[in-house]
Amino acid sequence: MKIIITNTTSKKIEKKFYQYIKKAVTKTLLYSKKKFNEVNIIFVNDRKIKEINRKFLHKNKPTDVVVFNYDLNIPSKYGDIYISIDTALRNSKVYRMDFKTEILILVIHGTLHLAGYDDSTFKKRKKMNEKTLEVIKKLI
Repeated sequence: MKIIITNTTSKKIEKKFYQYIKKAVTKTLLYSKKKFNEVNIIFVNDRKIKEINRKFLHKNKPTDVVVFNYDLNIPSKYGDIYISIDTALRNSKVYRMDFKTEILILVIHGTLHLAGYDDSTFKKRKKMNEKTLEVIKKLI
């Protein structure tokens, strides 16, 4: 599987940390028993994720993660995971955790969405949070 990471923000993310991000995507998809040919992780700012959120999900506010699963009814599967660096920074301060840990949580969360998980209700959100924790434990 090809995993491409693009950082469009001014916030620097160490290139060696990219390997942890790729491992998080791989482990999450293995855990979910889903296969993709290519997954793109795109780091954006709040302005850009708000624009994406408004255009595609009709929500006029920034969010942490927006995911697109391009199931083209062909053997190859592709997906994009947009992550707001600004929101990740705020979340890391609010939840008093390391910025890199928050990024990994958002990568796993986005990958679970890509794998078909939904968090539209409290029960589904709880299940996704439990799955996120299970994947993080496998990464440690």
